[in-house]
Amino acid sequence: SLGVNGFANNIKEKAFWRNTLTTNISWQGLDNNTKDDTDGSGFLENRNGDVMIVSSLYGLRFSPSLAGTILGDLNTSVFNFLSPGTIDIGVGVAWTPVAVPNLVVVTHPLTYHFAFSGFDGVDSQSALGGKSKATYSLELPGGVAWSSNLGVFMPYSSDKTTIMYLDEDGLEQSSEEGLFEYTWINSFNIADLWKGVGLGFTVGIRKAGFEYPPGLQSYTALGLTYGF
Repeated sequence: SLGVNGFANNIKEKAFWRNTLTTNISWQGLDNNTKDDTDGSGFLENRNGDVMIVSSLYGLRFSPSLAGTILGDLNTSVFNFLSPGTIDIGVGVAWTPVAVPNLVVVTHPLTYHFAFSGFDGVDSQSALGGKSKATYSLELPGGVAWSSNLGVFMPYSSDKTTIMYLDEDGLEQSSEEGLFEYTWINSFNIADLWKGVGLGFTVGIRKAGFEYPPGLQSYTALGLTYGF
């Protein structure tokens, strides 16, 4: 499993530009053959946990803690780019409290949401809705750094699409799904245990009925980290 979390911020008195990148790719070894004299399908053919989230937020301040903002969000995978995936573009306000400098809360009531399918029989869709995001980072006791990123989109229309999928028993099922979705990723890191190398743990959950298969998606990663 390999993950990269990065940011590039330009914070000024009257304006700010905040950019974040979150990726996680993992490969799972799987022996799906029943005969002892044949090899399994290996690692590269069994990729999972393929996540890439890019966010760019530009704001002009009305006050030290309130700003008018424009947000662009990309949520997809690295190897199956926009298949499926979503792009959000919206305007609204952001709250950046002076007393909590590492908290950014964004509310964008005018957001256009593009949902790309990439699956046969499921058309790509788009809708107008509201987008909310919250990012926060904190130094916990014991030298543990915690960062959290939550994003929610709620469409204003109630249109739904029929999604066909296979359940755990291999039986075909159908589900009526709209474009409501949320993603929540939390990362914990103990930095610089030895020459800049630390220990990190990440857990991510996502619910997007439009994606196949519908239902709650999740991934976890535990391993060594290095900060640049």
